[in-house]
Amino acid sequence: MGICHSTCCGGRPGLTRSLPSLSSLLTLLTLLPGRARDGLYEPVLADSEREAVADLLQYLENVRARLLRNEYSSSLTSVQRGETDFFSGEPLRALSTLVFSENIDLQRSASLTFAEITERGMSSRRAPLPAQPAHLMRDLSPPHQSASRVGHHVFTDTPRLDVREVDRDTLEPILFLLQSPDIEVQRAASAALGNLAVNTDNKVLIVQLGGLTPLIRQMLSPNVEVQCNAVGCITNLATHEENKAKIARSGALGPLTRLAKSRDMRVQRNATGALLNMTHSDENRQQLVNAGAIPVLVQLLSSPDVDVQYYCTTALSNIAVDANNRRKLASSEPKLVQSLVNLMDSSSPKVQCQAALALRNLASDEKYQLDIVRANGLHPLLRLLQSSYLPLILSAVACIRNISIHPMNESPIIEANFLKPLVDLLGSTDNEEIQCHAISTLRNLAASSDRNKALVLDAGAVQKCKQLVLDVPVTVQSEMTAAIAVLALSDDLKAHLLNLGVCDVLIPLTHSPSIEVQGNSAAALGNLSSK
Repeated sequence: MGICHSTCCGGRPGLTRSLPSLSSLLTLLTLLPGRARDGLYEPVLADSEREAVADLLQYLENVRARLLRNEYSSSLTSVQRGETDFFSGEPLRALSTLVFSENIDLQRSASLTFAEITERGMSSRRAPLPAQPAHLMRDLSPPHQSASRVGHHVFTDTPRLDVREVDRDTLEPILFLLQSPDIEVQRAASAALGNLAVNTDNKVLIVQLGGLTPLIRQMLSPNVEVQCNAVGCITNLATHEENKAKIARSGALGPLTRLAKSRDMRVQRNATGALLNMTHSDENRQQLVNAGAIPVLVQLLSSPDVDVQYYCTTALSNIAVDANNRRKLASSEPKLVQSLVNLMDSSSPKVQCQAALALRNLASDEKYQLDIVRANGLHPLLRLLQSSYLPLILSAVACIRNISIHPMNESPIIEANFLKPLVDLLGSTDNEEIQCHAISTLRNLAASSDRNKALVLDAGAVQKCKQLVLDVPVTVQSEMTAAIAVLALSDDLKAHLLNLGVCDVLIPLTHSPSIEVQGNSAAALGNLSSK
């Protein structure tokens, strides 16, 4: 068993070396009461320890016997907590006796048992896009923070029940085992804790009981398996909002950033996933920047692993929400834009989507609006825009909306053949956000020249707006009427617009309950009537 990766788009499990199965544990426990010495069998356990081993053997034997007797199908787990509850009562007391023994073999057996029973309680689960008020000239889509959270679980080949909530009587023995100097104990205990950390209440209690300190210590271990499980556990803990600031202040970000560069792909996935989970608040993002995470995340954009690409792209997208961070990225990461443009050609839709969203956030700034075009980002954006997958369309149209804010980008975008696909998006989807981004982009493209206004009109934008505007949501109405008002600024187009019958929809919209729609409609009528 081992910590693996799961995202909202799916993930491939990364396993650590397998720990003993239920049958192996029974064999191990059977050998514990004594050791051979000079042909004699010398007792090495205290009476309470020997009794605890015997009790635990009996509990495990009873479970196995029931499974065999009832001939459970492979779709059921090997430990049924409804029959033997290892997290309370006598089974937990027996386990705790082994935990707090000075005998390392007993501690190993206890940690392996905790890892086994928590794995069998695991469930398969998968871990992991508004427009501003209309302006008559240009409009910018604000930075967007991805809601993706990366969750980790221990992977087995069988379906599992939901992870149960446990109390401190269960967690404290496992946290005690985490402090052991023995590698096998550390590895099994961190796997058990990572399993339990899938449960929301357990996440909070683990941190409250001081679980971060031994986990950070294990991240510094020379053993890759221990690193992998410890980082995976922290990744799970970081999915809870109450834990994020505590993790950021705990000193974990430095080790996580270093382990993101690990040669072991499982450790690298877990570490980058944990860094992603720490990017959902301003304070934590600043802590990450201070810990030196930006250059590591940018470097790993070229990783061959799709999960690492996804985690790093999403983390950088969230970091780019903040204007100060965008300035830092602009001054220190000259390869960032080209790397993200390249990832829009990824074979993975989730990576393509996050790359476009990261570029969208960067394009909140004028420099990046130009850089994306110079990096040949328009053609992959157009391809995503014409996808049949809604998240790709949304991320691409939001990005091109921000790029179109710069006057120097108007003609390149038009020449890249964006006009017709943007017009098509107005009527081909019921997605309000996509419609707002599309019409806002058309308005931006028409802002600077009468030539571009004519091209937008020729692409059918006004006809489509006239057809839809009375039936779309108010936010889309506001964008559409603002676009018509911009086009009506061209003297050469006024007669054409009047012939298209735009007044038939603009006049009723002056009575809209929305002040913005009223104002944009009145502005459009005023522009049409002026000379």
